[in-house]
Amino acid sequence: MSAQTLVQKLFARAAGGLPATTGEVLTCRVDLVLADGEALRPGPRAEPHPGLLRPGLFCVGSDPRLAEGGAVGAFVSVVNADELGEVVASGTRRLAVPATRFMRWSGLLADGVGAEDMMLTTLARFGPGGLRGLTLEYCGEAVHALPMTQRMTLCRMSADLGACAGLVAPDDGTRRWLHGLGGRGVDVEAWFSDEDAGGERHLFDASTLAPQVGLPDRVGAVRSVDDLEPTRIDLAVLGAGAGACYEDLRAAARVLAGYRIADGVRLLVAPAVTAGVNAPEVAGILRLLREAGATVLPRPDGGAALANGARAICATSRDDLASRGSASARVYIGSPFTVAASALCGRIADARELLG
Repeated sequence: MSAQTLVQKLFARAAGGLPATTGEVLTCRVDLVLADGEALRPGPRAEPHPGLLRPGLFCVGSDPRLAEGGAVGAFVSVVNADELGEVVASGTRRLAVPATRFMRWSGLLADGVGAEDMMLTTLARFGPGGLRGLTLEYCGEAVHALPMTQRMTLCRMSADLGACAGLVAPDDGTRRWLHGLGGRGVDVEAWFSDEDAGGERHLFDASTLAPQVGLPDRVGAVRSVDDLEPTRIDLAVLGAGAGACYEDLRAAARVLAGYRIADGVRLLVAPAVTAGVNAPEVAGILRLLREAGATVLPRPDGGAALANGARAICATSRDDLASRGSASARVYIGSPFTVAASALCGRIADARELLG
Protein backbone atom coordinates (compact mmCIF):
# COMPACT_ATOMS: atom_id res chain seq x y z
CA MET A 1 0.00 0.00 0.00
CA SER A 2 1.25 3.50 -0.82
CA ALA A 3 2.10 5.96 1.95
CA GLN A 4 -1.00 7.37 3.63
CA THR A 5 -1.81 10.59 5.44
CA LEU A 6 -3.50 10.53 8.83
CA VAL A 7 -6.81 11.65 7.35
CA GLN A 8 -6.65 8.87 4.74
CA LYS A 9 -6.17 6.32 7.53
CA LEU A 10 -9.13 7.77 9.42
CA PHE A 11 -11.37 7.57 6.35
CA ALA A 12 -10.18 4.05 5.48
CA ARG A 13 -11.10 2.78 8.94
CA ALA A 14 -14.51 4.47 8.81
CA ALA A 15 -15.16 3.00 5.34
CA GLY A 16 -14.54 -0.54 6.56
CA GLY A 17 -10.96 -0.83 5.36
CA LEU A 18 -11.52 0.40 1.80
CA PRO A 19 -8.62 2.29 0.22
CA ALA A 20 -9.01 6.03 0.87
CA THR A 21 -7.76 7.83 -2.21
CA THR A 22 -7.73 11.62 -2.03
CA GLY A 23 -10.87 13.01 -3.69
CA GLU A 24 -12.76 9.71 -3.63
CA VAL A 25 -16.24 9.81 -2.05
CA LEU A 26 -16.66 7.15 0.64
CA THR A 27 -19.54 6.10 2.83
CA CYS A 28 -18.13 6.33 6.32
CA ARG A 29 -19.49 4.77 9.48
CA VAL A 30 -19.87 7.45 12.15
CA ASP A 31 -18.58 6.54 15.61
CA LEU A 32 -19.96 9.54 17.49
CA VAL A 33 -22.48 12.28 16.86
CA LEU A 34 -21.80 15.35 18.98
CA ALA A 35 -24.88 17.48 19.58
CA ASP A 36 -26.31 19.64 22.37
CA GLY A 37 -23.54 18.70 24.76
CA GLU A 38 -24.10 14.96 24.27
CA ALA A 39 -22.12 12.29 22.50
CA LEU A 40 -24.45 9.84 20.77
CA ARG A 41 -23.81 6.49 19.13
CA PRO A 42 -25.72 6.98 15.84
CA GLY A 43 -28.11 4.58 14.18
CA PRO A 44 -31.85 3.77 14.18
CA ARG A 45 -31.78 3.61 17.98
CA ALA A 46 -29.41 6.46 18.83
CA GLU A 47 -28.35 6.39 22.45
CA PRO A 48 -26.01 8.41 24.67
CA HIS A 49 -22.41 7.32 24.26
CA PRO A 50 -20.36 7.56 27.47
CA GLY A 51 -17.01 7.38 25.71
CA LEU A 52 -14.55 10.16 25.06
CA LEU A 53 -13.24 11.30 21.74
CA ARG A 54 -10.32 9.04 20.94
CA PRO A 55 -7.70 8.76 18.23
CA GLY A 56 -9.02 7.07 15.11
CA LEU A 57 -12.71 7.96 15.51
CA PHE A 58 -14.87 9.43 12.74
CA CYS A 59 -17.30 11.94 14.27
CA VAL A 60 -19.97 14.39 13.13
CA GLY A 61 -21.20 17.47 15.00
CA SER A 62 -23.18 20.65 14.48
CA ASP A 63 -21.09 23.14 16.49
CA PRO A 64 -17.97 24.47 14.70
CA ARG A 65 -16.10 24.42 18.02
CA LEU A 66 -16.28 20.62 17.98
CA ALA A 67 -13.58 20.71 15.30
CA GLU A 68 -11.12 20.88 18.19
CA GLY A 69 -11.56 17.08 18.46
CA GLY A 70 -8.93 16.83 15.73
CA ALA A 71 -6.37 17.53 18.45
CA VAL A 72 -6.68 13.94 19.70
CA GLY A 73 -6.35 12.47 16.21
CA ALA A 74 -10.08 12.08 15.50
CA PHE A 75 -11.81 13.37 12.36
CA VAL A 76 -14.76 15.67 13.11
CA SER A 77 -17.07 16.68 10.25
CA VAL A 78 -19.13 19.78 11.10
CA VAL A 79 -22.61 19.81 9.51
CA ASN A 80 -25.86 21.77 9.75
CA ALA A 81 -28.83 20.65 11.84
CA ASP A 82 -30.67 18.95 8.96
CA GLU A 83 -27.63 16.91 7.97
CA LEU A 84 -27.05 16.00 11.59
CA GLY A 85 -30.50 14.41 11.84
CA GLU A 86 -29.77 12.29 8.77
CA VAL A 87 -26.46 11.13 10.25
CA VAL A 88 -28.09 10.21 13.57
CA ALA A 89 -30.67 8.11 11.72
CA SER A 90 -28.35 6.39 9.24
CA GLY A 91 -25.14 6.16 11.22
CA THR A 92 -23.15 7.07 8.10
CA ARG A 93 -21.87 10.08 6.17
CA ARG A 94 -20.74 10.25 2.55
CA LEU A 95 -17.72 12.47 2.17
CA ALA A 96 -14.81 12.96 -0.20
CA VAL A 97 -11.38 12.18 1.24
CA PRO A 98 -9.71 15.59 1.64
CA ALA A 99 -6.16 16.41 0.62
CA THR A 100 -3.70 17.28 3.40
CA ARG A 101 -1.50 20.33 3.94
CA PHE A 102 1.18 19.84 6.58
CA MET A 103 1.89 22.81 8.86
CA ARG A 104 5.27 21.97 10.37
CA TRP A 105 6.43 24.14 13.27
CA SER A 106 10.08 23.73 14.22
CA GLY A 107 11.63 25.09 17.41
CA LEU A 108 9.74 26.11 20.53
CA LEU A 109 7.52 29.08 21.32
CA ALA A 110 8.84 31.86 23.54
CA ASP A 111 7.17 32.35 26.92
CA GLY A 112 4.19 34.62 26.27
CA VAL A 113 3.44 33.23 22.81
CA GLY A 114 0.70 30.65 22.23
CA ALA A 115 -1.33 28.63 19.75
CA GLU A 116 -3.49 31.65 18.82
CA ASP A 117 -0.33 33.38 17.63
CA MET A 118 0.55 30.35 15.50
CA MET A 119 -2.88 30.41 13.89
CA LEU A 120 -2.95 34.16 13.35
CA THR A 121 0.37 34.04 11.50
CA THR A 122 -0.92 31.09 9.45
CA LEU A 123 -4.05 33.09 8.64
CA ALA A 124 -1.90 36.04 7.58
CA ARG A 125 0.10 33.80 5.23
CA PHE A 126 -2.79 32.04 3.49
CA GLY A 127 -5.72 34.39 4.02
CA PRO A 128 -9.26 33.60 5.17
CA GLY A 129 -10.57 30.66 3.17
CA GLY A 130 -7.17 30.22 1.55
CA LEU A 131 -7.00 26.50 2.33
CA ARG A 132 -10.63 25.68 1.62
CA GLY A 133 -11.69 22.06 1.72
CA LEU A 134 -8.33 20.76 2.92
CA THR A 135 -7.26 18.94 6.05
CA LEU A 136 -4.54 20.81 7.92
CA GLU A 137 -2.21 18.56 9.88
CA TYR A 138 -0.15 20.39 12.48
CA CYS A 139 3.18 18.78 13.26
CA GLY A 140 6.69 19.49 14.44
CA GLU A 141 8.42 20.06 17.77
CA ALA A 142 6.43 23.18 18.71
CA VAL A 143 3.06 21.52 18.11
CA HIS A 144 3.80 18.44 20.19
CA ALA A 145 5.13 20.63 23.00
CA LEU A 146 1.72 22.33 23.29
CA PRO A 147 -0.77 21.26 25.97
CA MET A 148 -3.86 19.57 24.59
CA THR A 149 -6.13 22.59 24.86
CA GLN A 150 -3.68 24.63 22.78
CA ARG A 151 -3.65 21.89 20.15
CA MET A 152 -7.44 22.18 20.16
CA THR A 153 -7.06 25.87 19.41
CA LEU A 154 -5.08 25.00 16.27
CA CYS A 155 -7.79 22.62 15.09
CA ARG A 156 -10.72 24.89 15.97
CA MET A 157 -9.22 27.95 14.24
CA SER A 158 -8.53 25.94 11.06
CA ALA A 159 -12.06 26.83 9.97
CA ASP A 160 -10.92 30.44 9.53
CA LEU A 161 -8.70 29.18 6.71
CA GLY A 162 -11.61 27.32 5.11
CA ALA A 163 -10.22 23.92 6.09
CA CYS A 164 -12.64 21.04 6.55
CA ALA A 165 -10.62 19.78 9.53
CA GLY A 166 -7.51 20.33 11.58
CA LEU A 167 -5.57 17.35 12.93
CA VAL A 168 -2.68 16.63 15.28
CA ALA A 169 -1.29 13.11 15.35
CA PRO A 170 -1.73 11.69 18.87
CA ASP A 171 1.30 11.10 21.08
CA ASP A 172 2.09 10.25 24.70
CA GLY A 173 0.78 13.68 25.73
CA THR A 174 -2.56 12.75 24.15
CA ARG A 175 -2.59 9.44 25.99
CA ARG A 176 -1.86 11.09 29.35
CA TRP A 177 -4.51 13.76 28.82
CA LEU A 178 -7.19 11.22 27.89
CA HIS A 179 -6.16 8.98 30.79
CA GLY A 180 -6.70 11.93 33.14
CA LEU A 181 -10.26 12.23 31.79
CA GLY A 182 -11.01 8.56 32.29
CA GLY A 183 -9.87 7.19 28.93
CA ARG A 184 -8.14 3.82 29.29
CA GLY A 185 -6.31 1.71 26.74
CA VAL A 186 -6.07 4.54 24.19
CA ASP A 187 -4.23 3.55 21.01
CA VAL A 188 -2.02 6.37 19.75
CA GLU A 189 0.47 4.28 17.80
CA ALA A 190 -1.55 3.69 14.62
CA TRP A 191 -2.65 7.23 13.92
CA PHE A 192 0.00 9.23 12.10
CA SER A 193 0.91 10.29 8.57
CA ASP A 194 3.53 8.17 6.87
CA GLU A 195 6.79 10.02 6.32
CA ASP A 196 6.45 10.16 2.54
CA ALA A 197 2.66 10.61 2.40
CA GLY A 198 1.39 13.02 -0.23
CA GLY A 199 0.58 16.61 0.65
CA GLU A 200 2.21 20.02 0.49
CA ARG A 201 4.50 20.95 3.39
CA HIS A 202 4.64 24.46 4.86
CA LEU A 203 7.40 25.36 7.30
CA PHE A 204 7.24 27.76 10.24
CA ASP A 205 9.81 28.66 12.92
CA ALA A 206 8.18 28.86 16.34
CA SER A 207 11.33 30.18 18.01
CA THR A 208 11.13 33.48 16.09
CA LEU A 209 7.37 33.99 16.40
CA ALA A 210 6.25 37.18 18.14
CA PRO A 211 2.75 37.64 19.58
CA GLN A 212 0.26 38.32 16.79
CA VAL A 213 -2.83 40.53 16.82
CA GLY A 214 -5.87 40.10 14.60
CA LEU A 215 -7.01 43.57 13.52
CA PRO A 216 -10.67 44.62 13.51
CA ASP A 217 -10.72 45.64 9.84
CA ARG A 218 -11.27 42.15 8.44
CA VAL A 219 -10.54 38.49 9.09
CA GLY A 220 -7.00 37.82 7.94
CA ALA A 221 -5.70 41.29 8.79
CA VAL A 222 -2.94 40.38 11.25
CA ARG A 223 0.05 42.28 12.59
CA SER A 224 2.89 41.37 14.92
CA VAL A 225 2.69 43.15 18.26
CA ASP A 226 6.21 44.42 17.49
CA ASP A 227 4.84 46.32 14.48
CA LEU A 228 1.61 47.59 16.02
CA GLU A 229 1.21 51.26 16.80
CA PRO A 230 0.23 52.06 20.42
CA THR A 231 -3.41 50.98 20.68
CA ARG A 232 -5.43 51.72 23.80
CA ILE A 233 -8.15 49.31 24.94
CA ASP A 234 -11.23 49.65 27.16
CA LEU A 235 -12.09 45.98 27.49
CA ALA A 236 -10.18 42.70 27.62
CA VAL A 237 -12.12 39.43 27.42
CA LEU A 238 -10.92 35.95 28.21
CA GLY A 239 -13.42 33.22 27.50
CA ALA A 240 -16.28 34.68 25.45
CA GLY A 241 -18.07 31.99 23.42
CA ALA A 242 -16.74 28.60 24.50
CA GLY A 243 -15.16 29.85 27.74
CA ALA A 244 -11.57 29.96 28.95
CA CYS A 245 -9.92 26.60 29.56
CA TYR A 246 -7.51 25.90 32.42
CA GLU A 247 -4.40 26.72 30.38
CA ASP A 248 -5.91 30.05 29.22
CA LEU A 249 -6.66 31.03 32.81
CA ARG A 250 -3.22 29.95 33.93
CA ALA A 251 -1.53 31.98 31.18
CA ALA A 252 -3.43 35.13 32.17
CA ALA A 253 -2.66 34.57 35.85
CA ARG A 254 1.06 34.27 35.17
CA VAL A 255 1.01 37.68 33.47
CA LEU A 256 -1.13 39.39 36.11
CA ALA A 257 0.26 37.86 39.32
CA GLY A 258 1.06 40.64 41.79
CA TYR A 259 -0.33 43.43 39.57
CA ARG A 260 -3.58 45.36 39.03
CA ILE A 261 -5.13 45.98 35.64
CA ALA A 262 -4.96 49.50 34.24
CA ASP A 263 -7.43 52.18 35.34
CA GLY A 264 -10.36 52.48 32.95
CA VAL A 265 -10.00 48.91 31.65
CA ARG A 266 -12.40 46.05 32.32
CA LEU A 267 -11.08 42.50 32.25
CA LEU A 268 -13.87 39.92 31.92
CA VAL A 269 -13.04 36.26 32.53
CA ALA A 270 -15.50 33.44 31.77
CA PRO A 271 -14.16 29.98 32.66
CA ALA A 272 -15.23 27.05 30.50
CA VAL A 273 -17.10 24.19 32.12
CA THR A 274 -14.13 21.94 31.31
CA ALA A 275 -11.85 24.17 33.39
CA GLY A 276 -13.47 22.51 36.42
CA VAL A 277 -11.45 19.36 35.69
CA ASN A 278 -8.65 21.17 37.54
CA ALA A 279 -11.04 22.59 40.16
CA PRO A 280 -8.61 23.26 43.07
CA GLU A 281 -6.05 24.97 40.82
CA VAL A 282 -8.75 26.93 38.97
CA ALA A 283 -10.16 28.29 42.24
CA GLY A 284 -6.75 29.66 43.15
CA ILE A 285 -6.23 31.13 39.69
CA LEU A 286 -9.63 32.85 39.70
CA ARG A 287 -8.87 34.33 43.11
CA LEU A 288 -5.61 35.74 41.75
CA LEU A 289 -7.39 37.18 38.70
CA ARG A 290 -10.00 38.83 40.91
CA GLU A 291 -7.23 40.34 43.00
CA ALA A 292 -5.78 41.78 39.80
CA GLY A 293 -9.11 43.48 39.09
CA ALA A 294 -10.81 40.97 36.79
CA THR A 295 -14.55 40.31 36.83
CA VAL A 296 -15.24 36.57 36.72
CA LEU A 297 -18.47 35.78 34.87
CA PRO A 298 -20.79 32.90 35.79
CA ARG A 299 -21.10 31.78 32.16
CA PRO A 300 -19.09 32.29 28.95
CA ASP A 301 -21.83 34.05 26.98
CA GLY A 302 -22.58 37.02 29.22
CA GLY A 303 -21.39 40.43 30.31
CA ALA A 304 -19.41 41.64 27.31
CA ALA A 305 -21.60 44.24 25.58
CA LEU A 306 -19.55 46.87 23.72
CA ALA A 307 -20.25 50.60 23.84
CA ASN A 308 -19.92 53.02 20.92
CA GLY A 309 -16.30 53.37 19.90
CA ALA A 310 -15.06 50.83 22.44
CA ARG A 311 -11.81 49.00 21.79
CA ALA A 312 -11.62 45.42 22.98
CA ILE A 313 -9.15 42.59 22.74
CA CYS A 314 -10.26 39.00 23.20
CA ALA A 315 -8.85 35.51 22.98
CA THR A 316 -11.78 34.05 21.06
CA SER A 317 -13.66 34.37 17.81
CA ARG A 318 -14.28 38.02 16.94
CA ASP A 319 -17.92 37.14 16.15
CA ASP A 320 -18.48 35.93 19.72
CA LEU A 321 -17.86 39.45 20.99
CA ALA A 322 -18.58 41.84 18.12
CA SER A 323 -22.20 40.68 17.89
CA ARG A 324 -22.90 41.99 21.41
CA GLY A 325 -22.51 45.72 21.03
CA SER A 326 -22.09 48.78 18.90
CA ALA A 327 -21.13 48.45 15.25
CA SER A 328 -18.53 51.17 15.87
CA ALA A 329 -16.69 49.06 18.45
CA ARG A 330 -13.31 47.68 17.38
CA VAL A 331 -12.42 44.14 18.39
CA TYR A 332 -8.86 42.83 18.26
CA ILE A 333 -7.85 39.17 18.62
CA GLY A 334 -4.89 37.90 20.63
CA SER A 335 -3.71 35.03 22.78
CA PRO A 336 -4.61 34.80 26.50
CA PHE A 337 -1.09 36.07 27.23
CA THR A 338 -1.68 39.14 25.04
CA VAL A 339 -5.16 39.77 26.44
CA ALA A 340 -3.84 39.77 30.03
CA ALA A 341 -0.84 41.94 29.17
CA SER A 342 -3.10 44.42 27.42
CA ALA A 343 -5.46 44.63 30.39
CA LEU A 344 -2.47 45.34 32.62
CA CYS A 345 -1.01 48.06 30.40
CA GLY A 346 -4.22 49.65 29.10
CA ARG A 347 -3.01 49.15 25.54
CA ILE A 348 -2.23 46.15 23.34
CA ALA A 349 0.96 44.84 24.89
CA ASP A 350 3.61 42.12 24.59
CA ALA A 351 3.46 39.55 27.40
CA ARG A 352 7.07 38.54 26.74
CA GLU A 353 8.21 41.81 28.28
CA LEU A 354 6.26 41.08 31.48
CA LEU A 355 7.26 37.43 31.77
CA GLY A 356 10.92 37.89 30.91
